[in-house]
Amino acid sequence: TALVTGASRGIGRAIAIGFAEYGADLVLAARKREGRDHVASEIEALGRRATVMTVNVSQPDSILELTVDVERRGLAIDVLVNNAATNPVMADLIDLDLDAWRKVLDTNVTGIFLLTRGIARGMVSRRRGSIINIASNGGLVPAPGLGAYCTSKAAVIHLTRCMAVELGPKGVRANCIAPG
Repeated sequence: TALVTGASRGIGRAIAIGFAEYGADLVLAARKREGRDHVASEIEALGRRATVMTVNVSQPDSILELTVDVERRGLAIDVLVNNAATNPVMADLIDLDLDAWRKVLDTNVTGIFLLTRGIARGMVSRRRGSIINIASNGGLVPAPGLGAYCTSKAAVIHLTRCMAVELGPKGVRANCIAPG
């Protein structure tokens, strides 16, 4: 069973469909029900189970509700794909509004930290699992006007390395993909 955030469209949808094509059941987590339900139908048409859940990864309470719901339903998550992200603003760092900075970091970094913390506990107890964090080439090469986004994706890359060092010996792999 793979849990994919931001599963209602784009990269998240493609990842979810790919997992289903290879025989996985899915937990589709996203803010918006419309796209998520459509992806669930696509997965079920492939003969796999799709459980839909609402999450806003920028909100700690929403992440907690998701992890509690996963436990309540008895879902053993084998793979966590932290895909959900945001980039609501383009501005040079000296002009960037603090609220926009916080929104990007809360969604793109803190959300991954909190959701992984909640889901990885079950993986550690089973001594198996995989965490896949979606970063960006922007985390490797900065771009003008995208300072908050690029900084957040660089943090995701390093956070993934920290996860690998801490969770690897406990049977849980952590890897990062940087599309771009």
